[in-house]
Amino acid sequence: VIDGVIINSSGSSATLLSDDGNYDEDINGLIGLNPSDIANIEILKDASATAIYGALGANGVILITTKAARTEKPAILLSVGTDISHRYKKMDLMNFDEYVAYLSVLDKNHDVLPYIYEDPYEMTGLKVTPVDWQDYVMRTAVSQRYNVSISGKPSKMSYNLSLGYTNTQGIIKGTEVDRYTARLNISNYLTKNLKVVFKTNIAYVESDMTQSSGSASMSAATSLVRSMLSSRPYMNGVEEEDTDEETDEDEDTSNLAGPDRWMTGYSNKRKELRVTPNVTVDWKIARWLTFRSSLGGDYKGGQQVKFKSARLNSSSVGANGGVSHTE
Repeated sequence: VIDGVIINSSGSSATLLSDDGNYDEDINGLIGLNPSDIANIEILKDASATAIYGALGANGVILITTKAARTEKPAILLSVGTDISHRYKKMDLMNFDEYVAYLSVLDKNHDVLPYIYEDPYEMTGLKVTPVDWQDYVMRTAVSQRYNVSISGKPSKMSYNLSLGYTNTQGIIKGTEVDRYTARLNISNYLTKNLKVVFKTNIAYVESDMTQSSGSASMSAATSLVRSMLSSRPYMNGVEEEDTDEETDEDEDTSNLAGPDRWMTGYSNKRKELRVTPNVTVDWKIARWLTFRSSLGGDYKGGQQVKFKSARLNSSSVGANGGVSHTE
């Protein structure tokens, strides 16, 4: 609940269908709320939550109050910040040399080495490019945030206008979220005992995300991170073009869902506009009695487009790509 308005915090997502299954990722419905606008957070639970909000408060209610003016004179506040994010830990996986040494022991019949070397017996004539997939996929993310607000309390009126922009990069290359927010809070005493408060928030969010999957069905074809951790530490020297032809049974299909194909063959772009206006009237009937009436709304609209190439699959035969669009 933000300033008395019940907000739908559940996410929604386009559904992508392909041979590898049905994938549906949720996005936090509160992503449009600027943390710089928050003045107070209160948690109601048990009987106090259900008494006010009924069945909607059965699991507890989070009450968020946004900032209001504190001084009579106009006050301008500008804040700028930069965040740097890096992976917490690099997984200890075999590098290319260790992987080749491992194969030289297990691959007695030279079934795999011919795809790596021109001469698998002497291990000369490298046909692939060694790569560290964790370094290939991940990065040090640099995020930026800019917020400006102006507030004041002239006479019987108070106002607070804030504008914000945040660019949040993910540690996975190509992932980021851009958020633009505008909030206006105005209150005015029409009479000594009658107060009207108007609050509204407008948020526009653009995101470019990758795909993940639940642990139960996670594979290199359903998760970029799983592909990064399970793919062989090399990249084919020549990328094959997309065709409708079935792959030869003798062809090396180990990197059908390799991270390099994820980086170029998957897209998940989303745009969302959210407006939450609210009007509250407080009538002080007596010192110990105040009548309050609130009217608010929550509008959310947007579109999401997903694309997944046919090259991202867990099998080499009969593979299809997928496209999904929602508004």
